Order: sequence, then structure tokens, then C-alpha cells
Amino acid sequence: MKIAYIQGPFPRLCETYLLDQIVNLIQSGHQVDIIASHRSGHPKLHPDIERFNLEAGARYMHLPETRGWQILKAIWLVLTNFHKAPGSIAKSLNFAGYQCPSVDVYLRVIYATIMLINSNRSDYDIIHCQMAILV
Repeated sequence: MKIAYIQGPFPRLCETYLLDQIVNLIQSGHQVDIIASHRSGHPKLHPDIERFNLEAGARYMHLPETRGWQILKAIWLVLTNFHKAPGSIAKSLNFAGYQCPSVDVYLRVIYATIMLINSNRSDYDIIHCQMAILV
């Protein structure tokens, strides 16, 4: 199975439960792609991150520094990519349906949706979004 794993900063040494999930999926023969909000910047890495070369394969959202620029970039991404997958983008714009706890999380949902649409590996069987840590 192809699995996209969307999460907050990666890699984070303190979140070994997430790493355990990813490693177990890989060891079970699944292809796992990691999409993270940004690099954690932590100098120390868990041995499994290096063993499975997870950091090299992770893709990052490259969010602008300020909320204003994040919102403007999200609007631009939606407008320039809507023709590629109108249904998926429309679903990501469902403010009430996702019950996002903050604008930051909501923006990351939009960024992740656009990244999935533009990836050449968009035929995922499962898209797992670890919403609790996207903040």
C-alpha cells in the first residue's frame, strides 16, 4: 500500500510513537511518504530516522514566516492549482467540516492538499493526517 503521512515538524526525537508507526508500516512492506510542515531543526536524530533514510525522503511545506504571507500563498496555491483537482481542493476548503482548531492548522491542510495534488505519487491508498501535531 502507498501511504502519505502528513504531520507537523519532522523529525522530532520526542515523538517516537509516530516514528514507530512509520517504521512498522515500512517494515510491513508499505511505501510511506512523509509530508511535514517544516524541519524540526533538532540536532539529534533517532537511529531509525537514519536507518530508514526518512529525513531524505520527507517533503516539507515551506510555509512563509508570517501568517499574512501564509494566507496569501495559500490563496495563490488554490487559485493556480484548482483546475488540477477541483474536488480535492474544494474539500480542503471546507472550514466547518474539518473543525480545525486554528488558522495555522487549516493552512497546513491546504498546503498538504496542494502538495499531494502536485506530487507524482498522488495515488495513495491511505492519507494519514496527524492533526494533533500540526500546530
